[in-house]
Amino acid sequence: MSFWEKAAKVVKRVVRSGIDLSWMRSKERDKAMERMMEPSLNDIDDMIVHEKMQAALEHQNEAWADGMADGIEPEIIADAAIALALRETIRLHGEDSAEALLTSLRERMLAGEFSPERTLQ
Repeated sequence: MSFWEKAAKVVKRVVRSGIDLSWMRSKERDKAMERMMEPSLNDIDDMIVHEKMQAALEHQNEAWADGMADGIEPEIIADAAIALALRETIRLHGEDSAEALLTSLRERMLAGEFSPERTLQ
């Protein structure tokens, strides 16, 4: 969700809640609205991580398509991608972090997060 979509939700929430800001002078009212619309640092961090994840997935999809176009079987592409991800995770963060990543991925897989039949709501 973009910043502007979140801002629109905040404005709608204020309007629906019936908060009366008419008693404030124009500048005070504008400042109050700005404070209500201002995303928290966690919201911004979440938005940044989401955008980076989307960009990373686009790069992965392009690499996958290139491999398939070159005649490489999907299983080989998947194995190479996982091996590279583990190698880089171990290099950057150590084996414990790589193990934690694998545990997290296993739990997410068992929960159906990666299932092609999964529908997002």
